[in-house]
Parts: sequence; C-alpha cells; structure tokens
Amino acid sequence: MKTMNYKSMIALVMLAFTSTTVLADRFLINDIDQTVSLTRSLDCYSVPQISIDTSRPEIYGPDATQLQAIGDTVRAMLSYECPSLSRINIVGYVRGLEDVIYRAELSEQNNWLLPANNLADVNAQGYDG
Repeated sequence: MKTMNYKSMIALVMLAFTSTTVLADRFLINDIDQTVSLTRSLDCYSVPQISIDTSRPEIYGPDATQLQAIGDTVRAMLSYECPSLSRINIVGYVRGLEDVIYRAELSEQNNWLLPANNLADVNAQGYDG
C-alpha cells in the first residue's frame, strides 16, 4: 500500500481550508456554557447562519459583551474561509427550550456590532429570566 507523501498531505489540508463549501452543522465553538455552529453550508456567496445554544440566557441581555465576543470570534473564523464575508445571521437558543430566543445580523456595514436588543418574545416561550 502506498503512503501519502508530505507534499500531498499539505496539498490536501490546504484544499480543505480553501474550499468554497463548508459543511453545515459544523461546530465553531463548543464549551460547557454554549455551542456555536453553522446551521447550513458555508458557500461564500450567501449569508451564513450560526446557531448559539447556551445554558446562560443572560448573554442575550442588555450587556451583550460575551455575545459580541462570540460574534467577533465567528467572524474571524468564517472570514478566513470566505474573505468577502460581509454579513452573518445569528439565531440564539437557550438549552431546554426549542424556540428562538434571539435573532440578529452582524454586518460589515454596522462595523460588525450587534444591534442593541433583538430578544424574541421570551415570556411566551416559557422563559422568565
């Protein structure tokens, strides 16, 4: 059986990183408090959508410092793969609830800053936080 040489392996890795299509449901951030993933394939021509599923609903509150940091991290990751990226849609959930709690769009036009408050009607969803 023939083994892959070093140059072939590097070429394969580079191809994987420069591909214009990235699989959906790819975890971008996965830690104890939240999971952030692409919800559909990243093709560098449409607006990517990410899903945030957190056990800490306060990240969607008025002090969106942590949420902005997540958005900045995701933008950096996706911009590496799609340099022409100009918008990212964010959909936020709280673990244990099925309904969307938060919706927003990060955009180059708004200097990649999150809008002030995009909470959904959380009281109708059974969340009283």
